[in-house]
Amino acid sequence: MNCSLANAVRITATSRSDNHFVPGSVGLTTQSVAMVDPQATYSIGSKLVALDSTTSPILNSVLKGMLGSSVNLTLVSYQGLAAATATFGPIWTNLGLGTTSQILNTQVTVKNFCNATASALNSQGDPASLTAATVLGTLAGQVDPNAKFTFGDIMEFATGDPGSAATAKMDILEMVGMAAAAANRKNLLNLTVPITIAGVTSTTMKMGIIEPPVIWSGRPGQTPGAHTAQVRIQFDSVLSTQLTVLLQQGTVHLPVYMEGAGANGDLTNVRCAIPSSSSDITVHTTTQAVTAKVGTATDSTMNDPTVSADVRAGQIVSISGLV
Repeated sequence: MNCSLANAVRITATSRSDNHFVPGSVGLTTQSVAMVDPQATYSIGSKLVALDSTTSPILNSVLKGMLGSSVNLTLVSYQGLAAATATFGPIWTNLGLGTTSQILNTQVTVKNFCNATASALNSQGDPASLTAATVLGTLAGQVDPNAKFTFGDIMEFATGDPGSAATAKMDILEMVGMAAAAANRKNLLNLTVPITIAGVTSTTMKMGIIEPPVIWSGRPGQTPGAHTAQVRIQFDSVLSTQLTVLLQQGTVHLPVYMEGAGANGDLTNVRCAIPSSSSDITVHTTTQAVTAKVGTATDSTMNDPTVSADVRAGQIVSISGLV
């Protein structure tokens, strides 16, 4: 027997009891089994190092494209969402989701998700939660009421049930971002990005979400684990420098296509400790390279996961009135 692989202990206790009404005694045996079943819920991905006056307008532009043109949050609002955390269990309860099938398969509007999360945050009652709840109330009134997703789009239960996912904490900004990505996965974003770059007048961006990010819940050794979003992005930057062609001034464009295949993270170990805040998990991650090309991808292939992006030669110089 390899004791290093044991995850359970069985205790057997025996005794004898004297009979009360007839001579003699009788043997008694009882058994009890205790088992360690390590599970964890986690996600992987990149985060903004800081939310500031430069990054918050970009978030606004992306969320507007995903959730409706009325979305307009301030820098302080985004900071408030990032500062608060909540667990999924109370959110599911507020949405009326109880069984595993309901959690994974029921369509939920982003509006109702925001309201359910705000209610859970208000119940937590700490200042950060109350601030984030107020922001979510504002966001719920701004999003497209038809924007929907299922938790099955962004979560995977390897054990067949929510397991530790109900008690897993996540910051609210990340929750909103994942819900928005799942709700918008079939639509191509087309927006002007407020990026300040020396020598660039304006930048437009198209983004297709091939696969939204996934929160994973399970045991060590179960695969596949969590993965980041897989996206296709088309940038078209207009340079401030003009180019003279046939004695006419032409606007210079720099079309760049990028595709991020994302990263995968497999759970390899769970170490439980007392207090629980000292516990940790080990995740083995593998990343894939980002592909970048100078050119323009066709809209029809930007968010179609069944085909490769069709990247063609892009327009470099445009001259008004010249055919």
